[in-house]
Amino acid sequence: NKTQMIDFPLSEVISETAASFQALARTESKQLTLKIQPMLSFYGDEDNIRRLTSILLDNALKYSDKHSFIYLNIEKKRTI
Repeated sequence: NKTQMIDFPLSEVISETAASFQALARTESKQLTLKIQPMLSFYGDEDNIRRLTSILLDNALKYSDKHSFIYLNIEKKRTI
């Protein structure tokens, strides 16, 4: 599996990936809240970012108690 470094729309990729966990969260009586800054781009391996997002959300759902609140926040921080 070769790493492919490209510029890609990070906000869209994270939103799409996280959306697939919304229904699962509801069925487990958990609330998944997404706060994703629009129009963020990223240079890296898109497939690995999708995989990482899925792993993190899967773990958050798997290891949180019933009626938990799970927050995913993606925003660009200013650099000095």
